[in-house]
Amino acid sequence: MRTFKKLGAVTVAAMAMAMVACGGGGSDAASDGPAVSDATSALTFQAEASPLADFKFDTGLIPEGSPAQVQLKLSAGGGLKIEAAAEKGDTGLVGKTQGGKLSIDLHMKLDGRLKVDSTFKSYDGDLPGLKDIDIPIAGSVPFDGLLLDAADSAEASADLPETTLPEIPLGSIPGSLVLTVVKGSKLTSKFHATCLSVAGGKAMYSGESKTGGTLVLKGKIVLKLPTPLNKEIELPSITVPIPEVTTVTDAAPLTVEGLEDATQGACGATKPGGGKAPGSSGGDPSGNGDPSGNGDPSGDPSGDPSGNGDPTPSPDGGTTPSPDGGTTPPPPAPTCSDPKDQSSSEIYGQYFTTDDGVDTSTTMSGVLNGAADIDYFRGYVDDKSFALLQPNIVNNTSNTELCVFVKCLGTAATTVTCNTGTAATNEGGTKGCCTGSAGALKPTWDCSGTLDETAAVSFRVKNKGNACLPYSFSYVF
Repeated sequence: MRTFKKLGAVTVAAMAMAMVACGGGGSDAASDGPAVSDATSALTFQAEASPLADFKFDTGLIPEGSPAQVQLKLSAGGGLKIEAAAEKGDTGLVGKTQGGKLSIDLHMKLDGRLKVDSTFKSYDGDLPGLKDIDIPIAGSVPFDGLLLDAADSAEASADLPETTLPEIPLGSIPGSLVLTVVKGSKLTSKFHATCLSVAGGKAMYSGESKTGGTLVLKGKIVLKLPTPLNKEIELPSITVPIPEVTTVTDAAPLTVEGLEDATQGACGATKPGGGKAPGSSGGDPSGNGDPSGNGDPSGDPSGDPSGNGDPTPSPDGGTTPSPDGGTTPPPPAPTCSDPKDQSSSEIYGQYFTTDDGVDTSTTMSGVLNGAADIDYFRGYVDDKSFALLQPNIVNNTSNTELCVFVKCLGTAATTVTCNTGTAATNEGGTKGCCTGSAGALKPTWDCSGTLDETAAVSFRVKNKGNACLPYSFSYVF
């Protein structure tokens, strides 16, 4: 097992306005779609994610019962960046030694309220100065290869040193709020790659990150009021848990030359709970020689171990109701040939790429093996210059739920509008639209801060019944 770890240096300062004003000079290679790379030389996959985009924490008014109280509200911005360098090897793309890097660049933001109740001065309102506070959390770690083996990962860690933030004025109340980041505050992020796919001359690299930690603050309200109210009121210790968030991380696709279609990592492996991921053959998911897939080596789809097709339970127990009131378990899903199963997890599924300059529909198809089977299709839609993004996705199969989920590349916030269908959120927190019947889905989306609407797009197909159900849908963007 290879796990790459490094402690990242962290600087904490109230520099929000200056940091927002300073911009990087990076290129915008994704604005016209995937980059073109010669597969005989090195190429670098780049991905960004915002694991704490939905993070919120509220202290409520503290200290309880005090004549002067504050309420602190915390949120987070910034995100993670993954870079992985690869080159052409004898069997396809291989990672380079020290060619990868996982970086944390997160920022804690504050907002809040002040409440003072005294005979000299009273106030209950916002604390505008809190909005100027920015607590940067940064760290990085290099890694070897592409981290596609099941035991490989990279972990970046940021330990925050004890730091007193600049004093925050109390507005119309004479005095200030003093906050200190306490030693022991820490955030970590762990990344593992799940799939490297080369298809149709395009290489796609995906992974999964797990990010979480704890921020601890202490503080005091310094009142500069007439005696006896010219005092310092200590705040209780404020422990801010940052629950671990799992984020599916997709690198922008790269166009490569001279490589055959292939997959590495989990996209070609057996999915959890049995079944086949893309690229594996059909047949017996149980691995015991059962062509029916129900665990019976006789191949009898009835599940009768005698192999004679008789579903009648035996007198010694089986599935009949028992005298003490037991019940018959639900019938298993029917035997079903599903050789191209797209799996039951966001990290698996068939990959695709397209762009909004393509005017003809593409049809995707598969088979749903009962109600528990869920199929995924994941890929990218490139927003080409001078092309108009007009998504039209058609579900051709009744008794299925078809959903499309959209996430803009990098840290751009994604706003999805469902012109048909209903709004939905998938297991990874990505927004999208769903329809529970045959018909059209017409989502539109906006990527904040850019005119480039290039996005990672995934389709999810669910069976609304328990039948073996072939399905198809088409898309054009």
